[in-house]
Amino acid sequence: MPLMPIIALGAGLMVILMLMAVAFSGPSPERARIRRMSSVRARHSESAGAAVEAQMRRITANRGNRMDAAAMRFLPRPALLKKRLAMTGKTWTPGQYGMASVGIVVVVGLLLALKGLPILLSLLVGVVLGFGIPHMTVGYFIKRRIAKFNAKFPDAIELLVRGLRYGLPISETIQVVGQEVDGPVGVEFRSITDKMKIGRTMDAALQETADRLQTPEF
Repeated sequence: MPLMPIIALGAGLMVILMLMAVAFSGPSPERARIRRMSSVRARHSESAGAAVEAQMRRITANRGNRMDAAAMRFLPRPALLKKRLAMTGKTWTPGQYGMASVGIVVVVGLLLALKGLPILLSLLVGVVLGFGIPHMTVGYFIKRRIAKFNAKFPDAIELLVRGLRYGLPISETIQVVGQEVDGPVGVEFRSITDKMKIGRTMDAALQETADRLQTPEF
C-alpha cells in the first residue's frame, strides 16, 4: 500500500486527538475559582501529607472533569450515555467512554489501512467499531447487574417484610437491607439511605433508584 495514504490517515487521526486535547484543557472560571478555594484550604491544612493528598485529588478531579465535559460535548445523546454508565454500577465516566471510543477508532483504522484497505473504508470500520464496542460493553454490564439485582431482590423483600412486622420504621428497615444484602441490591439500598440522610424524601430516593435500574421488579 502506498505510504502517503497511511500518513494522511495518521495525520487526520492526530488532528482529532489534538482537538479533543484542546477541549479537555479549555479554561473555566468556575473551575479556577474552585481550585483557588481548595488551594487556600490546603495551605491552612494541619498536615503537609493532607495537603499533598488534597492536591492530588484536585488534579485527578480536574482532569476527569475536562474529559467528561469534552465527551458530553462531542458524543451523541450525552444524557442517555451518562444514565447508561450509572446503570452499570461501575465508576466509568463519559470521558473514559469517549477516550475508549477514540482509541478503538485510531487502532482499528490504522491496522486496517496497514492491511491494505482503502482509507475511507478503514475509517468507516474504525468509527463503527469505536462506537459499537463500548456501547455493547456497557449494555452487557447493565444486563448483568440487573440480573444480579433481580436474583437478590427477593431477599430484600423478605427483610423489609420482617422488619415492618417487628415494628421497625421503614427508613431503618431500608438501612438494614443495605447492610445485610450484598451485591447491587445492597448498593442501591445504601444509596437510598444516604440520600435520605442528606434530606431527600424517601419517595424521591426510591424513584431515582427505580429510574436508574429500569427493572419491573423494583
